Formats: sequence, structure tokens, C-alpha cells
Amino acid sequence: MLRVAVSRAPLRTCRLLPVRCFAFSSPMPKSGSPLPSPTDPEVHRGEIRKPSVEEAKAMPRYFCEMSNHQLLILAADGTEGAVRERMVRDVMATDDIEWDQANLVVDEMAEFNKSGDILMRLPYQVGIATAVTTGIGSVPMVFDLNLAMWFNERYVTAEIPQPDDVNTWLEVGAWTWNWMEPVLGTASFTLLAFQFSRALMVHCRIKPYNDWILSIRANRLEKKYDHYTGMLVRQFSKAQPFMGR
Repeated sequence: MLRVAVSRAPLRTCRLLPVRCFAFSSPMPKSGSPLPSPTDPEVHRGEIRKPSVEEAKAMPRYFCEMSNHQLLILAADGTEGAVRERMVRDVMATDDIEWDQANLVVDEMAEFNKSGDILMRLPYQVGIATAVTTGIGSVPMVFDLNLAMWFNERYVTAEIPQPDDVNTWLEVGAWTWNWMEPVLGTASFTLLAFQFSRALMVHCRIKPYNDWILSIRANRLEKKYDHYTGMLVRQFSKAQPFMGR
């Protein structure tokens, strides 16, 4: 059986297929290398078959050149380019149109599927900004004396140490840690609790936020294009990312 390994990079049209390798399921040469060595006994016994020029020319380079069976395998694995191509072929079969026309229909479906993504990805953007800001800002908050003095004067009002006790940045950190430790420790425990609760939700088949909004988007697209195969429409919707394109 021919096994295909492809990148998960999505394709909007019938572009170059990002295939990393096409490998036969024959055993690996004894040398341990994916390429046969002239010293391998299998080469001398003729057990390793190399592809011909005709086979190389017949190799699919685009998702639209692949067979339905290959697309089914890759789409089941979640490869976005294969999911899109399978949607294109479903449009072709349903509307009785050629590939180019069906590809334009799928482009329209993709644009409709992305409408409203700004609000859906807002929690992710807020989380990213918060994590980057607090992660970088915690370093000077702990080790910079001037910032520590300013923060202490306005929010903490702790006893200021003697100048000899804050000569180095490590000594500054030892002083500021008196009020930074509860904040950072509580934040770390909160994140750990959230992560643990999400893991339990996944085990109980309760959809976390990401799966929930993916389902909402898929339901909306399926309702809009209800004359196509619902399962393929939903998979096409869920395969599209929120950000990037």
C-alpha cells in the first residue's frame, strides 16, 4: 500500500502539494538510512525497487491530482488541503460543474465561514497580549530598583530596605519578592487549575471554548450550504484556522 506523508499547510487552490515523501511499506534497509546504500545486501539481491521515470512523472504534486481514496485518508487525518479538495469535489458532484467553478464556490464558502471570526478570536488575542505583557513586565517588576520603589510607594507601602541591602539586582529581587510572590504564585496556581479543568472536560467529552466555537461556525456554514454533504461542509469549516488567512 502506498503511504503518503504531507504537511498540514493549507492550500486555497490547486497549488503545489507539500509532499515530504512517498515511501513504500517495505522494511527499512539494514543501514538504518531511508535511502539504499550500495553496500546493503538487499541492493545486490534486487529486493529494493527504485521508481522509474514514468512513476516519478505520475506522482501527484497537487491535491487536485490525487485520487478520492488518497484524499479520504488525508482528510481523515485533518490535512486542510485535502479537506478543501474533497469539498470542491462534493460541489462538483452536487452542482454538476467543473473544478474551476467549484473552486470558486468553495472560496465563497471559506469567506462566509470566516465572517465573525474577529469576535471569536478576541479571547485568544487578549490572552496572548496579557501573557506577553505580564511575562515580560514581571522581570523589571522584580529586579529593577527604580520601578520597585515606584510600585511600592503607590500600591504596596512596604518598609524600604537600607541602601546597603539593595546594592545588586538579586538583593532587589529578594525585597520585591515579598509582594511579588503571592501575585505570581496565585496566577500560576490559577492557570494550573484551569489547565486541569480543561483536561477533565476533554475526558468527559465536554467541549472547551475552542471546540465550542468551531461547532458554532460549522453549524452556521452547514445551514447556509445545506444542499451539499453536511459532514464535508462541517469538516471544511473546522479545518479553517481563525487567524493567518
